[in-house]
Amino acid sequence: GVYLGIQLGNWNEARHLNVQKAAAIDRLHDEVEEVVAFVAGYTENFEQRNQERVLALRCLDGGSCDELDSVTFEFALRSVTVAPSVTPARTVYDELISTGLFAELGDAQMRAAVASYYSQINYMAGQTDYVREFLLRRPEITSFEGVSSVFDEASPRQRRIVFDTETLVRNPDFLEHVLFGHQSQLALTEWWSGTLESAQRMCAEVARVSGRPCEPSFAGEV
Repeated sequence: GVYLGIQLGNWNEARHLNVQKAAAIDRLHDEVEEVVAFVAGYTENFEQRNQERVLALRCLDGGSCDELDSVTFEFALRSVTVAPSVTPARTVYDELISTGLFAELGDAQMRAAVASYYSQINYMAGQTDYVREFLLRRPEITSFEGVSSVFDEASPRQRRIVFDTETLVRNPDFLEHVLFGHQSQLALTEWWSGTLESAQRMCAEVARVSGRPCEPSFAGEV
C-alpha cells in the first residue's frame, strides 16, 4: 500500500509537471509570435527610412530632388538620429527562467534557438545604447544653415522642421552630417535584420514543440 501510494504520488507529480509544461509552451509560443511581429515591424521601418534617405542623399549630393516630396524629405533627414529602445516582449521567457521551468521545456534544439535569440537581442540593446550616445554628441540638425523649426499646431508636438533644399545642397558639412547618421542607421538595420532572423528561427523551433504553426500577427492584419 505504501509503495502504491508513492507511485501514485509520483504519477500525480509528473502529470502536474506535464500540464505546467504544456501551458508554458503555449504561453511562450504566443509571446514568441509577438516578438517576431515586433522585430519585423521595426526592421521594415528601418529599411523604408533607409530607402528614403538614399533619395535625400542623392538630392543633397547634387542629384535630382524630384523623387522626394517635402514630408518624405523631412522624415528621411530627421531619421538619421533615430535609435529606438529594444523592447520586444519577454515577460513569459523571464518568468520561465526565474522559476527554472524553461530547462524542462521542449528539447535542447528548441532551448538553444530561444537562448540564441535572447543573446542576440541583448547584444543589439547594448549596441543601440552605444549608437544613441554617439548620435547625441552630434550637432542638432537645426544648427545647420538651411534648417529651421517652426510652430505647427497640427503636428503631434506642434513643431515642424523646415528644410531649404537650395541652401542645403551647397553645404558639404550638412551632407557629411547626414552621411554619418545614415551609416549608423545602416548598422542598426543590419542588427535588427539579424535579430529578426534569430526570432524567426526561435518561433519555428517553439512551433515544432508546441504543435502550433508560427503565425505572427503583423500590423494591419485582423
